[in-house]
Amino acid sequence: MAVRQISLAAVGLLTVADLATELKVSQRTIYTWIQDGRLPVVTVGTTGRKAYLIRAADLKVLSKPKRGRPVKETNRRQQVS
Repeated sequence: MAVRQISLAAVGLLTVADLATELKVSQRTIYTWIQDGRLPVVTVGTTGRKAYLIRAADLKVLSKPKRGRPVKETNRRQQVS
């Protein structure tokens, strides 16, 4: 029986390297986003040799950080009419 290989992109998955290249950021930036919980991932492998895969559909939740100080939603004043 022949084994057929399917590319990750064909099933909607990206590697950290592929995503970094696509977004024009470093791989370290992608790993930071993963550690901060900003980017959901699928973990593949064991503790000693694990890899992260990113679903193309999950890129919608990712937004690059804006420059300047972040504004907390709870600190905004509500306008009263």
